[in-house]
Amino acid sequence: MPDTMRNVLDQIVAYRLGAVTVLLVAAFLEAYGDSCFQGGLYRSSGMTRFFTMLVGAVSLAAYGLVVNYPAGTSADSWEST
Repeated sequence: MPDTMRNVLDQIVAYRLGAVTVLLVAAFLEAYGDSCFQGGLYRSSGMTRFFTMLVGAVSLAAYGLVVNYPAGTSADSWEST
């Protein structure tokens, strides 16, 4: 994501309510993604299975981004370790 998005996220998580909101969004994405993925795996067939699992995978990927991006590591921090 561009630096402007990082700055916006940094400003959001700088406040307690913003940090809690980001964590709630992350929890929703994880639960929704897991539910969709398992629903596609066990309760669907054909193209419905494919799309349900795809939505679950996208949701779980978004969860990973939401959880890891605010703390994020820039390319500069890899060089300093």
